[in-house]
Amino acid sequence: MKNKLFKTFIFLLTACSIAVFAGCDFLEFPFSKETKPQDDGGKIETPATLPEDRPDDNGIKIGKPVPQPDDETDEDQPYIGEAASGGEPFSAANSFELKIFSDKDSYNATNEIKIWATLEYIGDEDEITIWHGLPYISFSITDGKDFNVEGLCLQLLTSTVLNKGEIYTYNYQKSGGYSASDPAAAFWESFYKQKELFLPAGEYVVSVYGAFYLSDSVIGSESGLSCRLPIKVY
Repeated sequence: MKNKLFKTFIFLLTACSIAVFAGCDFLEFPFSKETKPQDDGGKIETPATLPEDRPDDNGIKIGKPVPQPDDETDEDQPYIGEAASGGEPFSAANSFELKIFSDKDSYNATNEIKIWATLEYIGDEDEITIWHGLPYISFSITDGKDFNVEGLCLQLLTSTVLNKGEIYTYNYQKSGGYSASDPAAAFWESFYKQKELFLPAGEYVVSVYGAFYLSDSVIGSESGLSCRLPIKVY
């Protein structure tokens, strides 16, 4: 009799458990691959991409220069930008020269845009140590309206030795992020998925910054370097 009552109890307990779980519509598996939105209806995306150049044994990898045509005519000459304060075709401060270039000053919307910057130490010593996160040359692009792209920087402190008279070249590489709740999220998703730089029709300013310091104490030792480059896309 006791055995029969025990089996009946187990059956009823199992049936109740099944009924409870069947009535729940909020259960989630913790390892589901689906991304759930936040309570505000949107979710913040992780950074879409980071610069491709990764640190080498010296703390940074120098970018490769964009190849230029062997037979250079006036049209083949790269377009050089101006100092952010205006007046000079480059930014010179604290014994450095920073320049920004593009392969043209105007493009069709179907043209790939190539942008790069160069940095040269011109001081009195044979070499200099700079302190920075990654990367230490940072780009941004804006049309002054809705299009604003600023590069990501890993917040760490490392050092790099730059030799006097050597020109270091850094190609523009996309980095940044966006919110899935942004009305233009589909555009930004497509923009960051594409490695090459294409821009919609408009007028833009591309800026480059020397995001490094002249001392490991950081505060008060900023490079003071920045340049900008206007480009038009038709």
